[in-house]
Amino acid sequence: MRELNRVIYQIRPVQEKDLKNVAKVEARCFPAAEAAGYEDFVERYESCSGSFFVAETEDGRIAGFCNGCCADTDDLVDEMYHDTELHNPEGPYQMIFGLDVDPDYQKTGMGAALMRYMIQSACERRKTAVVLTCKDHMIPFYGKLGYQYIGVSDSTHGGAKWHKMMYYCSDSSRK
Repeated sequence: MRELNRVIYQIRPVQEKDLKNVAKVEARCFPAAEAAGYEDFVERYESCSGSFFVAETEDGRIAGFCNGCCADTDDLVDEMYHDTELHNPEGPYQMIFGLDVDPDYQKTGMGAALMRYMIQSACERRKTAVVLTCKDHMIPFYGKLGYQYIGVSDSTHGGAKWHKMMYYCSDSSRK
């Protein structure tokens, strides 16, 4: 268990029973055009649960999560969010679909802890890099965690402008 700003929680792999609460957190964190729904999380759980972690408070509340898939390419294309055929558990790249922290728990360090957990998991699984896209205001946050800015993404997910960032698991994997 970790305690940050008086919030005690643990980070653990997602369980099927968590998915409805995961979907509720997502709905609180993203506009409807960008938010994944319950069925999306069921598919992600079934196809890439090894890349899906939750932060659970000591009273059992799902307060945040980080999820994604693994792929053969470092290009996080919009189709990956819905097409599980593009997921390859053995692929060298860990993609991040979302890092969500319920607004009630934001500014506690939980988001950074979830992302560090995902990074550690990916690097332990010998992935080349962790890839994500984010909006302008999140670039500094991910930069502080060690992500490198790559450029504006081709993604049009939810009609927003996205930026590609990568965390390299080792210096030898940098292109």
